[in-house]
Amino acid sequence: MLLPRLRFFVTQAAFGLWRSAGVTAISVLTIGVALAILAVFFVALQNLSRVADQLGREVEISAYLERSLPAEDAEKRGAELRAWSEVSAVEVLSSSVAMTRFRESLGRDAIILEGLPSEVLPPSLEIRLTARAWSVDEVRALAERLLRLPGIEDVRYGQEDIERLNALLSFTRASALVVAVVLCLAVVLLVSNTIRLAVYARRDEIEIMSLIGATDAFVRTPFVIEGAIQGFLGGLFACLVLVSLRHALIQGLAVGLSYAYGPLEIELVPAAFFAYALALGTGLGFLGSLFAAGRFVRV
Repeated sequence: MLLPRLRFFVTQAAFGLWRSAGVTAISVLTIGVALAILAVFFVALQNLSRVADQLGREVEISAYLERSLPAEDAEKRGAELRAWSEVSAVEVLSSSVAMTRFRESLGRDAIILEGLPSEVLPPSLEIRLTARAWSVDEVRALAERLLRLPGIEDVRYGQEDIERLNALLSFTRASALVVAVVLCLAVVLLVSNTIRLAVYARRDEIEIMSLIGATDAFVRTPFVIEGAIQGFLGGLFACLVLVSLRHALIQGLAVGLSYAYGPLEIELVPAAFFAYALALGTGLGFLGSLFAAGRFVRV
């Protein structure tokens, strides 16, 4: 008994969608675009989080020493830091070695350093922290601890880049949340209005069904299924958009982020995301149609 009734409801819903194919197509396309926009935010947020995690796990601190500090004391300071539990490696750089590396990093532009003595750059300790997720506060506290050591004049750890990335990540999360709420409400209202139009177009049919004893649930169920199908098709369209724009999306994010954080390998989305998009579209369609059917269908 249940299966034939379900088959009847699905058939009615499919027939209703076919009768209002134009409105259904517009609804599906709009839902798909909304979900595709959410997907773009999801991809950006996913890759920003990955970059932040990578920066947090590959932390290097440069501790600049006083120029008058003897080389033996610099080596002792490096040996002392190697004993710290937070430190995985320490390299002691003299002024001459630091200048040589600086020249190599400039490549052809190293000509601008011609005539400068190596003492322009102070000796330093290049400190690599252990491979784990470091927060900005933890690195800052470690830098302040280093500054209190005798012979260390200044400490740098790329705090500007880390703080800028964290600020961008926080902004993206907040924006994604706002956009998600607005678009989800828009999808629910869109499906609700579409179903409302379908109800109005079939008002004579609904009245006849009520006269022969059809229950509220019997009349409303096909409309609810229509909304769920619209949401599912919208989610499917969003997946197709995401796949078709995959190359452009990856290139855009890679170029944008590489300006600040160097060459990056951008990940699109896990395969499970497509299931999430279909489920979200179906769920929003179901909610919108349930609202419309409960409010506008009167048996």
